[in-house]
Amino acid sequence: MILVTRLFSCLSLIVLSSCVSLLPDPGTAPMRIWLEPALITSPLRDPTSSQKIIAVMQPTATNMLDSERLRIRDLTGTIALVDHIAGVEWQDHLPIMVQRHLVQALTRSKKFKAIGLEEDSFKRNFVLETDIQTFDVVILPDKMYAEITLSAKLLENQGRDVIWQKAFISKAPIANHSLQAFIMSLTKAYETVLYQITQDVN
Repeated sequence: MILVTRLFSCLSLIVLSSCVSLLPDPGTAPMRIWLEPALITSPLRDPTSSQKIIAVMQPTATNMLDSERLRIRDLTGTIALVDHIAGVEWQDHLPIMVQRHLVQALTRSKKFKAIGLEEDSFKRNFVLETDIQTFDVVILPDKMYAEITLSAKLLENQGRDVIWQKAFISKAPIANHSLQAFIMSLTKAYETVLYQITQDVN
């Protein structure tokens, strides 16, 4: 399948009595979506992790994901079309939002001595690096789903030796062509990925 990233010229998705369009409306300010996943505390505990002080780095991402816009992948034809949904934005730059939620999730896990942002002034002995690989609404001929993939890596702060590395992926079905359904499924997939990371990182 050929992957093409371009502005959709005619595709729109019907949403109840309106539509989620990929074409921008210059006269309307974008709607801000505040994504707040439920952060479930992990029951797993590793006594050797309790002294770790971890700085969570700002995630890396491709240009299309390194933004405030929601990405959609239309795989209904022989050519895969990738673009943003017009008129809708996350409450913050996606990498900044994911970084904040990672800090919150790891802090609530109570597995470590301290968790902070990379710019915080504190002595850390480990850093957590992540890469946002997908954070998408995916449209197929017979179904739709939200897909989120984060690659995570824990390194020693001094020698930068890799202690742990893993990719996390979660998909959640989308019930209908509505913005509300898109956000609900993205939230569910996001919650799963954050929970998996808090369980696995040690």
